[in-house]
Amino acid sequence: HKLLVYTSLLLASKCFQKQTGREHSVKNIIHQAIAYLPERPEAWYYLCLQSEADQAWQLCYTYAQTALSAYPVEPLPADVGCEGVWAIEYQKAVSAWWVGRKDESLSIFKKLMTSSSVPDSIKQSITWNMERTGMTFSENNNQEINPFDKFKSHGLHQVPGWVKSTLPDFL
Repeated sequence: HKLLVYTSLLLASKCFQKQTGREHSVKNIIHQAIAYLPERPEAWYYLCLQSEADQAWQLCYTYAQTALSAYPVEPLPADVGCEGVWAIEYQKAVSAWWVGRKDESLSIFKKLMTSSSVPDSIKQSITWNMERTGMTFSENNNQEINPFDKFKSHGLHQVPGWVKSTLPDFL
C-alpha cells in the first residue's frame, strides 16, 4: 500500500505540473512523496528536474546524488516518468558541470555515451553540451577521478597536508 500512495502522489504532481502556475503545489506534493518514502529515487529525480529548470545547479546535483543512492529499487505499480538510472546520471552530469565538477561531468557523460540503454536523443544532447562548453572526451576520462591530480597538473607535486585532509570532505 505504501508504493501505491507514493506512486499516486507522484502522478498527482505531474497532473498539477501540466496545469502550469502550480509550481508550489507540485513541489509540495513531491515533498509529501519524499516524506512518505524517502528511500525511493523518483521523487528526488522530480526535484532534480525542477532544480534544473530553475537553474539551481547545486540543488540539482544534490537531488541527483540522493536519487542515485536509492538504486536498485522494485518497480512502482504505475509509470511515473522516471526513465531510470541513466536519466538521473544525465542530470548529475549536467549539474556537475555547472557546480565546477568538470572532470566528474565528463566521466559521467562518457559512461552515458557508451551505454546501450541511453536513447540517441540524450546522446545527441550530450554531444551538443560537450561542443557548447568546449569539453572533449580524452583518455584521462577513463580513469578514476583523483582530486589531487589537479595539483600535479599545475606543477605542485607535493600536495599540502591540510589539503589532503580537508579536500575529500568536499568531494
